[in-house]
Amino acid sequence: MDVGELLKTLNDVFGTNHPLGAPGLQKCLEHFLRTPPDFGEVYGLLRGYWQSDFSQLLSTIARKRAHDEKMRQDVLHGDYIRNSNMRPRRVWDLYSNRVLPFFTLPPHSCKDIPDNVWTVSHSWVHGDALVKVSTPINGKQ
Repeated sequence: MDVGELLKTLNDVFGTNHPLGAPGLQKCLEHFLRTPPDFGEVYGLLRGYWQSDFSQLLSTIARKRAHDEKMRQDVLHGDYIRNSNMRPRRVWDLYSNRVLPFFTLPPHSCKDIPDNVWTVSHSWVHGDALVKVSTPINGKQ
C-alpha cells in the first residue's frame, strides 16, 4: 500500500476528505508505512487523532511514548512494581481489533485511565511463571 492508497482507505473508513497536502499528513502516513503495522494497527493508532493537527502528531506520540517509558522505569524496583496504580501497558482497541500501546490512546491526562477503557484480564506473576502466547493479532507480538 502506498501513501495515496492508505489516505484514501483512511478517508473512506473515517468518512473524511483529508487531502495529502494537509500539513504533516504525508509525513505521518509515510512514517506508519515504514513501520511494520498492518492497516488495522494504523487505523487503531490514528483513530483518536484523525481530526487533529497532523503536523504535531508524530512528535506528540513520541513525547507520550517517552513519558510512558520513563514512568514504567520509575515504578520498578528490581523485578517488582512498587506502585500498584500503574496504567496498563497495552489496550485492546475493539474498533481495530488490535492491541495498542496505552500511550497511543487519544489525548487525555497521562495520569488517568479514560472512562471508556475497561479491564479485560489482568495477572501478576513472577517472571518464572510467565507463559507467553503468540497470536496473529499485531504480527504475533
